[in-house]
Formats: sequence, structure tokens, C-alpha cells
Amino acid sequence: MQLVDDVRVLRDGGALGAIDGRPARLLLVWLALHPGRQPRNHVAAQIWPDVHPDSARTSLRAALASLRRSLGEDARTAFRTQQHQASRWTYLGSGMTHPQFRATLGAITPAGRDRIDAIAPAFA
Repeated sequence: MQLVDDVRVLRDGGALGAIDGRPARLLLVWLALHPGRQPRNHVAAQIWPDVHPDSARTSLRAALASLRRSLGEDARTAFRTQQHQASRWTYLGSGMTHPQFRATLGAITPAGRDRIDAIAPAFA
């Protein structure tokens, strides 16, 4: 993914296509910086913090639709794979037992925190 000068999704050195619209580009950048599953309400509130929650969710739906059209299925699959890998690198072997990390993960997904608690001893 290229985030400097222009927001583009790259694959094998080439751009996959233009991302239509500023909201779709904002969403793509936000998702790249926040790997893993995210509650839609949270994403909408983060990208459109000064907007009524219903309007923010409507904007999120529109941005998602635009992003899906722009990327196409192959690019979406590649992006999800990269996002999943980035999420794994974020916590594996890098302080996944830290109390703040565990609290944050637990707030996002208690089941995720439980999975980390189960595998964390292997990385100690």
C-alpha cells in the first residue's frame, strides 16, 4: 500500500487501480493502520468524530461500497491477507502480555484476548 503522495493499493509493484473518493481513501488508510476486525460503530466514530453517529455509519457504508468497487475481489482478498499478517506481527513476540495491550485487546475482542492468553506462554 502506498500512503505517500497518493493512496494506492500496490500488488507486484503495480497499482491495482484508483480508489474513488476521499471517504474511501480515508477508510483504506484507517484500516491499514488498525489491522484486524473492528466494530463498525467504532470505525465510523473514528473517521467521522464530529458527525451524528447515524450519519457517520451512513458515511461508512458509502465508503465501504466505494472501496469495494474500487478494489475488486482480488485486491480485497490480498488486502485482507496483508492486514491479517500485519495484525499477527503487531502482537507476536512484542509484548503481548503487557497489561495495556491485554486491556485494549479485551476491550476490542474479549475472545481475542483469551486466545492471546492461551498462546502467550509460548513466546515468554
